[in-house]
Amino acid sequence: MVIGLISALALYQIERRLPFTNFVHKFAGFAYIAYLSNVFLAQLLWLSFGKTLMQHSTLWGIILIYVLTWCLAFASAFGLHAIWSRVKPHLTFGKTA
Repeated sequence: MVIGLISALALYQIERRLPFTNFVHKFAGFAYIAYLSNVFLAQLLWLSFGKTLMQHSTLWGIILIYVLTWCLAFASAFGLHAIWSRVKPHLTFGKTA
């Protein structure tokens, strides 16, 4: 039912060409890149301080690790995009000058 509601909302936005649709599309691209680094960052946080934090407070440990993983994953996606946007124009990819 939830998937059906999300699909209906997507179709509504696409048919009416709402500006919000472009934002969602661009943000989804960043979400995919963030997903790729998510497990790495979760493990990094868990091994650096998460395990110790969970021994003191399970609830706060779960919340903090989740929020930090999410924030760092999106920060890495936006950061990689910014770096690639600056480097890409300087690459030739086999073009002759």
